[in-house]
Amino acid sequence: MKVKLILIWGLLLLAHVSVLGVNRNKVSVSFLTPGYENGAYFVERGGSYVSRITSKLPPNTAFGVMVRFNNGPEISVPNWQIGAQKINLVPKDCPLGDYILTEIFTEQFGYRETVWMGTMTLRVVVMGSIPNSARGNGNSLIIPDFGPGQAPTNAVGLRYKVRVDQNQTPSMQIIFTASMLHAPGNPKAYHMEYNMFSSRLEYQDGTCTTYPPIGKHIDGEASIRLNFSDYNLDGKFGGKTSDSRMLPRQIILIDGIKDLRALGMIPQANLNSKDITVEVTRGQLVSDKSNWKVCSSQLLDGTYRMWHMKAMFDGKEYVATFAVPADAIYFRDLMGIWTEFLSNPGYWRTYYWSPEFIREGSSFWEPINNWRVIYNFGGSNNVKGFGFRLTSYRGLPAIEVSNDEKDYYLKAGEALSLASGASITGTPLPGKK
Repeated sequence: MKVKLILIWGLLLLAHVSVLGVNRNKVSVSFLTPGYENGAYFVERGGSYVSRITSKLPPNTAFGVMVRFNNGPEISVPNWQIGAQKINLVPKDCPLGDYILTEIFTEQFGYRETVWMGTMTLRVVVMGSIPNSARGNGNSLIIPDFGPGQAPTNAVGLRYKVRVDQNQTPSMQIIFTASMLHAPGNPKAYHMEYNMFSSRLEYQDGTCTTYPPIGKHIDGEASIRLNFSDYNLDGKFGGKTSDSRMLPRQIILIDGIKDLRALGMIPQANLNSKDITVEVTRGQLVSDKSNWKVCSSQLLDGTYRMWHMKAMFDGKEYVATFAVPADAIYFRDLMGIWTEFLSNPGYWRTYYWSPEFIREGSSFWEPINNWRVIYNFGGSNNVKGFGFRLTSYRGLPAIEVSNDEKDYYLKAGEALSLASGASITGTPLPGKK
């Protein structure tokens, strides 16, 4: 399951290994698409995808591209993207085939500068026709939509509320919730996760294993799993817990992949029907490098910064503190919510509401109101429908993630707003509320 997560959340590892050209110190480019296979990033007619350009250039820089459609000539597209990230809507009548990106350039005062050269292929297909081998199982994805060039570049805190409201699952279902940390201009990112599982795991602090995780697996009882995943494969991380009994640590190899480790902390409680506040904030530099390693007494090597993940429920606060390289200064991607195995049997409904972020030097938490679905493989592609829709919880607009048997979820490219007074779509099935 985590192999798909690597592919669909930014595709950073693949992009940085295979496509950076001669100007590698200028920019790097990555796509977030519904599928990837054999060098092609799949996008759907009527759907959407995310393009991201990492650079040290000003945040409102306009980037143009050179594109070749199938075997045709190169075409120049000025002002293709403004700023670091863009949600690209694919027209319903977009010609099918391969759009091959070969160059990214900037143009100011009549002077054009090439900032990237390489080859990246976007393959446009009919909605619902992405090969199963290029996509996952029960997958859908929604992310914040700040608008062109408007995503915060200096966020140091994130918080939101989540509740597993229904959990009738005889087998595992997952809602991945994650952020990326980075230093501006540095393509390396650090992966933080706050995943909701339909099951929970009982185990002891200090557990180290390969895969699967060690412990007693309990279906039908929800958990939140606070993780640092080492997709950089450099082992530069550590973790401490505020409560070794309630929030024990365990290190695993993700899907058993060599050197791909994750340090996780899972509250030892059934979180069904509990309102949970999640807060992630930047901490100070690590001064005492002892007791951070879970599987050894080895000290941290280098300079590290603390990032704190808090899970608050039942009137108590549990804190997972992670030591990560000191250049993890800001959030790069604030938050993404995507699903896996929601096509498995068993009804599951989870609410997310009141997402906010805070900027460096500010005391004001800003709401994250606008969201857009990047893809959804529910409905006609699976036995039952699943995905995202706007609902209300405790009188507040909320994102509902569920798997009703009727298909009335948001489609790829559609948006929702959590602003006060937003129109609530999605009517619950009889007996489900």
